[in-house]
Amino acid sequence: MSALNIKYKHICYLLCCVFFFACQKEDTIEVVWEKLNSGTETNLRGVHFTDALNGHVVGGNTWYSGSYIYSLDGGQNWSVDSISNKQLFGLHFNEQGLGNTVGIDGYLFSTSAGSSDPTWNFHRMPRWDILRDVCFNSQNEGVLVGGIAFDEGAIMVVDNNYLVPYKDTFPNQLNAVCYSDDQTIHVAGYGLILRSTDGGQSWIESEVSGDFFQAISFPSHTIGYMVGYNGTILKTTDNGLNWKHQRRGDAITVADKPFLGLHFIDEQNGYIVGENGLCWLTSNGGENWKVIKGLPKVDFHDVYMLEEEVYIVGDEGTIVRIER
Repeated sequence: MSALNIKYKHICYLLCCVFFFACQKEDTIEVVWEKLNSGTETNLRGVHFTDALNGHVVGGNTWYSGSYIYSLDGGQNWSVDSISNKQLFGLHFNEQGLGNTVGIDGYLFSTSAGSSDPTWNFHRMPRWDILRDVCFNSQNEGVLVGGIAFDEGAIMVVDNNYLVPYKDTFPNQLNAVCYSDDQTIHVAGYGLILRSTDGGQSWIESEVSGDFFQAISFPSHTIGYMVGYNGTILKTTDNGLNWKHQRRGDAITVADKPFLGLHFIDEQNGYIVGENGLCWLTSNGGENWKVIKGLPKVDFHDVYMLEEEVYIVGDEGTIVRIER
């Protein structure tokens, strides 16, 4: 056999392997779910439940409207309130019941009520950035992150009086922020993962890159997860000092998966959501993932897990509740 034929066979074998692995399908699972009546058709971007009954959702339509809706009965009924005239993105309630949401033009709103028709207060930030996520620690100190068009990244650290003692800019858009303890903060965005161990006074860049990272979830002090738009899934077991791939979104043998949001209720159980009705779940810390089929074919932006239900929010006012 000629060297040319051997080379040709090797190339064909490699192409077959690439095609096989790229076309492999994940395991699927059937779940009981229902689409809830949100009372709005705007795009919903963030969801948080302070307990089994009291739920909060934010969203809107870019420069034209901001939406806030809340439920007092576990999602059966939703009340609509427009607290902003521009779209809201990130939403977070800390353990003390302090709620915060951020949006376009540096908008930051806060509420001290975790339930029963909360009143939101507006805070003007020193920069007019597009803020995309927010997280506050148990001391009511927070971090806001944002950016636009893949760049103009911004981080603002906010004290418990909503003053900004520290702020930084980065060339990359930043999408997600999460505290793993009161001093350790994790931030991610376009090809960039940052970590601070001094409450946001300084930042260390991770060696891991290769995706447009969208969301972070730390169910415990040491265990954390992160997803990217190309389909990357990362996990840390040492409080973000090192991140390891559970799925490489940039590998040629891996199909692209546009992940947009995730939430872990504990170290083992978590959900990932994304574009066009994408929804994955794990019950073993990301060792294996199962795909939920048949959900509405809209872009899902965020997910929140409770002990007995999971809530997913997305475009066109979509809220889906899944029984666990």
